[in-house]
Amino acid sequence: MRIKRGTVRAFTAALTLVLFLLFFMNHDPGITKWVGKTLGRIQFFPALTRALSGGISGIIVLSFLVLVSLAFGRIYCAVICPLGIFQDLVRFLARRSGRKRSAMQGRTSNGYPFLWYGVLILTLLVLIPGSLIMVNLFDPLSIFGRFCTLLLVPAGASINNLMVAVTETFRPYLLSPSPSHTLSWPLFMLAYVWLILVTTMAFFHGRLYCNTLCPVGAFFSLFSRKALFRFSIDKTRCNGCAKCQRVCRAACIHPSLGEIDGSRCVACFDCMDVCPEQAIQYLPHAPTSGTATRAALPHRRHFLTLVAAGGLALLLRKPATAIVRQTVATPLPVIPPGALGIDHFSATCTACLACVAVCPERVILPGINNFGLAGIIQPGLDFNRSRCAYTCNACTQVCPSGAIVPLALGVKQRTRIGHVVFEKNQCLVYTHKRDCGACAEVCPTHAVYTIKENNVHHPRLAPDACIGCGACQQVCPVLPKAIHVVALAAHEQSGPPFFQKQTGDLPEKVMGENDAFPF
Repeated sequence: MRIKRGTVRAFTAALTLVLFLLFFMNHDPGITKWVGKTLGRIQFFPALTRALSGGISGIIVLSFLVLVSLAFGRIYCAVICPLGIFQDLVRFLARRSGRKRSAMQGRTSNGYPFLWYGVLILTLLVLIPGSLIMVNLFDPLSIFGRFCTLLLVPAGASINNLMVAVTETFRPYLLSPSPSHTLSWPLFMLAYVWLILVTTMAFFHGRLYCNTLCPVGAFFSLFSRKALFRFSIDKTRCNGCAKCQRVCRAACIHPSLGEIDGSRCVACFDCMDVCPEQAIQYLPHAPTSGTATRAALPHRRHFLTLVAAGGLALLLRKPATAIVRQTVATPLPVIPPGALGIDHFSATCTACLACVAVCPERVILPGINNFGLAGIIQPGLDFNRSRCAYTCNACTQVCPSGAIVPLALGVKQRTRIGHVVFEKNQCLVYTHKRDCGACAEVCPTHAVYTIKENNVHHPRLAPDACIGCGACQQVCPVLPKAIHVVALAAHEQSGPPFFQKQTGDLPEKVMGENDAFPF
């Protein structure tokens, strides 16, 4: 029995999709960390941002992906890209729905090369000066991450909490409630519009997004068109049945001409599996000339245009970078530990929202305009909603783009991401002359402590011990907050946890780096 190559590819792609779903749903910490460090880091734009920031791993991954494309075509799009696999799933469901055939079947398209390569050129033009707006919007990993984090996970939590409410009357502890998800309407609508767009394109036209709007697909098409191994039609065997054309998800097969457009082929192998005469082959090809060379001229022009645009962007990088950085919101957004600083984070975060997905405190939230022209949907910390847990470093372990570098827990606990500001004129202790002490009770480093004066405990600060975790801001009962965290443009190392030598006000033991949160 002959094993179908398309079936092997589909199984591999399905495994990739399941792993990414588990990753963004934070189903298991071990799986989440492994996927972030493997499949996440071989995605194109995360690797590119690491390479642009001087990361050797990014350069190695990019070189590997280009070599794979030169050798085997767009294998990346077939089995590595989660958004591409999601489109294949939508197409699979469409073919088995009430519709007899997807509307794209039986048609061959020449694509929209000016739009396709235009998106790629514009993406690289704004990326080199340090703006990731186009990457944040069009990167397939980021789009898939938004689908999961902003739509799928909140929907699952809502369904689970509804089931908890239903079952608690007769089986109170059958299910555990899920933490709530708070999203702004602009973010929800952005994710929802992209979901409708990509799903509709896939339902009616297969991989249309990949070959029309995806900058990653456009980039790999430059190499896959003349890949060493590529699909071709043996005209001496072809009987003209056009079965290959009907199953092609990229609409790139011209059976009447006996040609397959390698630049748009996503290497699904379906055409080989359905061909009754085995006329479609996937074999090494020698360089050709004549008609094939003339047909390649438009793609060469696209490549030369891309190189010229990249050179222009490099020349304008310094002044453009200065303009981009001036548009970051004021006051600065607080960014996760391991992000190093605003400049590094905004220039490397692809807004895949992996950090948002794994944060157990739900303190990391995406924002529409936190970073101005530097990027859109890039996340920050909202301390009015929650805190950065002292004993957690999950976000530092999963970032695929290097925007958040890995930090050991002990290092994270000494990383200052902001400094605390205390407003006496807002504090209950000073305005109402009565005890509160909520901020001091939750501070994991004792950077906020109390001194008893006139039978009332007054908050005091030990700024060197503050790491900007936001626990004090979260629990402060007044509005506007009497104590809040101000972001640092560049992260710092804090001093050790503060120990007040006076007796009676603080615990006798200084908190160690591996101790549990004290309250």
